[in-house]
Amino acid sequence: MYEWVKSRGNNRRICITQDLADKSLDAGNTYIADFGTAGSGRECLVHNVAVAMDAANRIPLFYAEYPGAACDVSQFSFMAEEAKKFGFAKLLFIIDRGPFCREHIRWIDEKGFSFAIVCRGNAPFAASVAEESVDSFDPEASWIASRGVFGTTVRARLFEDDAEERYFHIYYDYGRMLEDTALIEDRTGWDRRFWGRHTGERIQFGERFGQYFEREYSKGVFTGARKRVSVIESDMSLCGYFCIITSEKMTAEEALVLYRGREANPLSEQLFCSDRSFRKGPLGEAWWNAALLESTKRDLMHVLLGRPQGLPDALRFIEFTALIISSRMSCLLERQKAMAESGEKSGQEYMTFAMALCELERIEVCRQEGGSFKLAHALTMAQEKVLRAFGLDAGSIRKKAGEIA
Repeated sequence: MYEWVKSRGNNRRICITQDLADKSLDAGNTYIADFGTAGSGRECLVHNVAVAMDAANRIPLFYAEYPGAACDVSQFSFMAEEAKKFGFAKLLFIIDRGPFCREHIRWIDEKGFSFAIVCRGNAPFAASVAEESVDSFDPEASWIASRGVFGTTVRARLFEDDAEERYFHIYYDYGRMLEDTALIEDRTGWDRRFWGRHTGERIQFGERFGQYFEREYSKGVFTGARKRVSVIESDMSLCGYFCIITSEKMTAEEALVLYRGREANPLSEQLFCSDRSFRKGPLGEAWWNAALLESTKRDLMHVLLGRPQGLPDALRFIEFTALIISSRMSCLLERQKAMAESGEKSGQEYMTFAMALCELERIEVCRQEGGSFKLAHALTMAQEKVLRAFGLDAGSIRKKAGEIA
């Protein structure tokens, strides 16, 4: 791994995705917690993996596993030490899910590092800023065409006792507004049915159920729940809004491009999942078969190790290698997309990562008499388009097939 990092250079800033909760949380689910509290509701031993990316947050450089999910600075200091071993001194910590606290931000400031916190528009620490920015979205000046959202930047304090103001980048996404609205409606509907089933019982509920309903009791008996209309209306008004808080000065577009750099690679959210859920890709396709991936990794382990010892570390290394390869493929496909949109290759369509994988899987070779190999089928136009993105053509593929011994 050292040679890989060295080949990328270590004189630039790197981005470290630091998740203080397991991958069961969606991106944007960040919240403030007390120092030292657990970041995972599970009682078993938790091991998380932080991934360091290049300055554009696109190419993975190295990864490191750290124990626990407590809300303290130990994970940050651990990753800083790991980065120092590779010669990196400029770090930007990206926190896009799980808890964080004042001590995190204070430690990052003291060390001279940077941070980017991603949250929903109704997050308690960003809601007031988002509400003030709702009327400041100029349809022309705030439109970010490359990302299809509206965005603006304001300065505000993250904590009341902050010595300096941070940069709050507020965004509005119409598609996200529909999703957030449906989520709140489903949540309130589910809660209403839940309250109905327990009316008349002597029962206590956790704080999770008190967000949109006020519980009512009579002599220790639960009598029902009343809607918190003002809270629901406040959250509804912020549907579609999300926020990126940065310590460095940058525009709303620059902050969004930086954070979404790794989204060009769909595997960035699938790999290193603690629950191995391997959720579906952005197109809703189950393009990455979890069972096939696990089977392939087990076969590789038998070849590489010949024994079961050390399997977890080896599996993570294979996942990281897959992340590097898929990131490179995604970057080349994104470049092809940019060229098509700029008109340099007019009329040429581009493909997503999932579509490209499907086309590449259909390229097969067959064995001929004499032991040589050839392509089993002629390449389709779609396959040739994918290969062109990688600097290949039908001739080079036929040549490679013939070289197989």
